Amino acid sequence: MRNLLLFLGSLIVSLLLAEGVLHVVHPFDRMQTWIDMHDRGFVMNRAGGTAIHELDGVVVTYTFDRDRFRVSWDDPRVVPRADALADGPAHRPAPATILLGDSYAFGLHLPDSSTLAHRMGWRNFAVGGAGPADYLAQLETFPHLLEADTLIVLLSIDDATRTLAKDLYRLDGESQRWRKTAFREAMEAIPGYHAAQKHSYLLNGFIRFAWTRWYFDDLSTPVGNGDSLYIAQIHTMIFGRMRDLCAASGCTLVLASNGYPAIQQVDVNQRYLMAAMAAIAAELGVTWKDCGEVLRFANERQGDRDKRLERRGDTKDLQLPTDPHPSAEGIEVVAGCLR
Repeated sequence: MRNLLLFLGSLIVSLLLAEGVLHVVHPFDRMQTWIDMHDRGFVMNRAGGTAIHELDGVVVTYTFDRDRFRVSWDDPRVVPRADALADGPAHRPAPATILLGDSYAFGLHLPDSSTLAHRMGWRNFAVGGAGPADYLAQLETFPHLLEADTLIVLLSIDDATRTLAKDLYRLDGESQRWRKTAFREAMEAIPGYHAAQKHSYLLNGFIRFAWTRWYFDDLSTPVGNGDSLYIAQIHTMIFGRMRDLCAASGCTLVLASNGYPAIQQVDVNQRYLMAAMAAIAAELGVTWKDCGEVLRFANERQGDRDKRLERRGDTKDLQLPTDPHPSAEGIEVVAGCLR
């Protein structure tokens, strides 16, 4: 027993020492894994509570209600009191418009007040790493999303690749590519796991290493990579099902692109999807809004402005300084396009 206690004591001291060294010698951006995965294999935000995300030393706090919407602490429409997050809002307001999307729509690294949903007065169900297959699975799983009057699906730069890679839906049937491993479930079951991520560089470093190695199982081989016809057909099926679910509940589906595929590099699958979206929307009879030209024009204009103001350091790019995600200025351009 004495040897065991000595071992445990030495282990605790070693971990604390390693944590202290990381804090002082090599602090790095912390991440809080607020992104959860449903048993079906689609991504979603964690239900309730707060999470932090650090980029270049700047820490942003994200807040979620029990319905997995990103919300603001001081938004009386969603969180009428500070203690409501644990059990959800005291009442759920009529969600006139709900936004589905990926990290670009979520507002990664941005405070809630700078996000697209906040600017537009929408409820924010977007989640990092999501794509069209996730959006359909979310609608099939969470009926409260269909209470919206309008459902906005905001496409970004990785939609087609994610649809194919996750393999949630196929033209010849359904399968699932990703699922959480038993190891990850065991880690998340440890009391204080999520809270520790807010402060521990050691735990954050371990999660970064384990994320693709031990946290997920790869279950199937995707089909359709580089096949423009398959990509058009699979997304016609996915958006068609979403339209039907929406119509059955009295809501309207709107498809839109945030425009960033026009100013950022995308793979061949995404290029095929963007080229097909106008025809897909017309076939399904839904509204399609592409902000590509607006973003391209704004980006070119911003480039000219940056050259003029470079000496003053008064530049405002459409992307974060060390990250391709939209800046607050970029979100403002997208909001102007979608109004």
